[in-house]
Amino acid sequence: MVTLSCLIIGGSVAVVQLSFRVLVGAWLLIATVLVNSYSGTVISYLTVPKMKPPINTFEDLVASKEVELILLAETVIEQQIRVRLGQI
Repeated sequence: MVTLSCLIIGGSVAVVQLSFRVLVGAWLLIATVLVNSYSGTVISYLTVPKMKPPINTFEDLVASKEVELILLAETVIEQQIRVRLGQI
């Protein structure tokens, strides 16, 4: 009668046990890679500062809540900004 086993020095290991060990080893390797990549992604997301978009136009300047614009009264620039924003 032929049995499904692999001959190893000191004894024999059933093929079922060997395939189970390979399956568990592959699962542990994949789980380790996924956990480490997820941890790295979370750490990088938490450590990188959130950059604010640059101000390129008057509309961006008006939409910005952190920037306040101080203008001299009755100047050409003030008039242009008011015309652009429709305040005249």
